[in-house]
Amino acid sequence: MIAISFSAGGGGGGGGDFPLKIAFYLLCAGIGDAMVILKSLYAAKFLYPKATLSLIVKFNTSKNLFRNMEWIDEIVSFDEVLQDKTRKFDVVLLLLQHDNLKAIWEVKRIPTKRILTTFSKNLLLHKRMLFIPQVEQVINPYWRQNRAFMEGSLNLVRAINKKHFDKEIPKIDYSKALLKREEENIIFVDSILEKLEACKYAKIIGVNPFCVTLKNAGKNFSFSTWFRIAENLAKEFPQFLFIFMDYPKSGVQFPKMEQENLKIFKNNQD
Repeated sequence: MIAISFSAGGGGGGGGDFPLKIAFYLLCAGIGDAMVILKSLYAAKFLYPKATLSLIVKFNTSKNLFRNMEWIDEIVSFDEVLQDKTRKFDVVLLLLQHDNLKAIWEVKRIPTKRILTTFSKNLLLHKRMLFIPQVEQVINPYWRQNRAFMEGSLNLVRAINKKHFDKEIPKIDYSKALLKREEENIIFVDSILEKLEACKYAKIIGVNPFCVTLKNAGKNFSFSTWFRIAENLAKEFPQFLFIFMDYPKSGVQFPKMEQENLKIFKNNQD
């Protein structure tokens, strides 16, 4: 692995040299929801290089994604944290992409001096959740932005120490905030792409018809509709390879592929 050296200005009282114990509580099971916090994790370690950065997870998805990030000091399960009576954090950041009052009550069980979480417009205005004891609300005004959750989650990191954040964050280089795959993962992906003859095509277009959030909301296309869309695109653009991104637990039975440039990539459990 490549070692990353962090340096940031600021003194005590929460500045860059203060050895805080910072934890991110990530309760999502999806890859997409986990990935949007990558910049926030990296920013926290950049701003507080002497801090112990912990990632508290409820599912193995997040644990597997971030396990090779050398600037994350530890990845622990929610249950482990509750069972360890000696553990206490300085600040816990609860990163929510969707309203989840249950998660807010859960995070209050984690031993910490401060809890920071985002409150959506819906919670603030429609559900009247203007105040929750022991929780510092960080209003994430995404209704005035482009709904970029990756940017919005940085508001939580800023809330640790706004003055320090505003001074140091312009210096950060996010190009190093990348997932690190193990060699076996690289071999696995490359071998499948080789079998699909991906090198023959000008571009690879991934098609992901699976969305847990919209699955039961009537807001997503059915799988058969997604399949017809992919077929039509494959016919229209024969120079591109269209790949359905499948996974073991999807349970989807794919029809016979008529188009040569329409394939399936089934991921493994990792």
